[in-house]
Amino acid sequence: MAGAPAVSVILPTYNRAAILERAVRSVLAQTFRDLELIVVDDGSSDDTPLRMRAISDPRLIYLQQPRSGSAAIARNTGVRAARAALLAFQDSDDEWLVDKLRRQVDTLQAAPAQTGLVCGGYIILPRSGAPSYMGADVRMQRGDWGADNIYDFCFITPTWLVRRSALEAVGMFDEQMPNLEDWELSFRLFRQAVGIVAMNQPLVLKHGGADSLNWDATSRIRSLQLIIERHADLWQQHPRVLARFHDELGRLHSRMGNMAEGRAEFRSALRLDPKPAKRWALLLASCLGRGGYRRLRAVAGGA
Repeated sequence: MAGAPAVSVILPTYNRAAILERAVRSVLAQTFRDLELIVVDDGSSDDTPLRMRAISDPRLIYLQQPRSGSAAIARNTGVRAARAALLAFQDSDDEWLVDKLRRQVDTLQAAPAQTGLVCGGYIILPRSGAPSYMGADVRMQRGDWGADNIYDFCFITPTWLVRRSALEAVGMFDEQMPNLEDWELSFRLFRQAVGIVAMNQPLVLKHGGADSLNWDATSRIRSLQLIIERHADLWQQHPRVLARFHDELGRLHSRMGNMAEGRAEFRSALRLDPKPAKRWALLLASCLGRGGYRRLRAVAGGA
């Protein structure tokens, strides 16, 4: 589009007025200046509108929509409003490091033409305890993506820079996903042979919080089930990867006290891949009730 910025940044938010400005200003402070920031307010009832309208930067676009409760819907709203050929995403509780976009744009320009996504590492700042770093392993740094390690795609959307054409080609974010919509999208990008470059350097400070959609176990269970269904043909070719999904479902059910459902998931995982000893330990733990599961899991080192 004529006069369009180089990068459109989409930031969904809901009732986070107290911390939203930190995320917004970390985008507007980027050394890469040719951007627009589209804040999509998913029906906030706090003073988010007042605070956003008080920011005078002309690159900030503030959109309001009725409450959907879906990060995927809010992100897609932002994508449809975006004018740039390159898209980036921010979360309302995170911070970008000041040269995040500059490093990613340079990396994308130097990458092969089929590259559609550049992502990178992030520093986790927990509510208690020491910070930690999440980044690319050796295979990811080599660009060696396969169904076995795409499961380990750990790059949250605030670390993404994606070509709009690649995102639209795979259908954007799945609005039926309660959460994990970025992880599910990474599988579709992989299946469409979109090139992925993983930068093993920190780009984002991830604060997170108890109100994050990814903390909701019920929503996570439904999202995992949808991922299994959406990509059933892929998992048929890679049963060990499917076993890992059933492992996580088993853990989630067991932690919630749904022991019968947890046992069923662990048995499904073992039928697909019976070798991991921890998997047998989890099945045993799930037979001991919720309290027994927690104790045995602790003894097993968080298996």
